[in-house]
Amino acid sequence: MPARAQRMAHTPYAIDTLREDAEWAGSGACLEIRIPSTADTLVTGLREEFQGLHGRGIDVRVHTDHRVEGNCGRTPNAPMGHISGGMQ
Repeated sequence: MPARAQRMAHTPYAIDTLREDAEWAGSGACLEIRIPSTADTLVTGLREEFQGLHGRGIDVRVHTDHRVEGNCGRTPNAPMGHISGGMQ
C-alpha cells in the first residue's frame, strides 16, 4: 500500500518531502518517481538526488512515463512520487 502518491513540481522542497517520506517508510520501502517522457534530462539528476536512500535499504526508481503528460488540473509535466512498503 503506498504511503504517498502525488503530482508535484520539481523543487527542492518537493525533493526534501519525498526524501523524508521515504526515510520515514524505512528499510524495504520503494520510492518510485515517474516523470514526463519529455523530461529525460531529469532522470539522472533525480537519481543523484535520492542515491543516499539506497544506503538506508530504500529502493529508488526514477523513470519516464508517457502517462504523466498533461495538466489534469495540476502542475503540467510534473513528476509523480510514490512510496510503498517499508516498516511503518
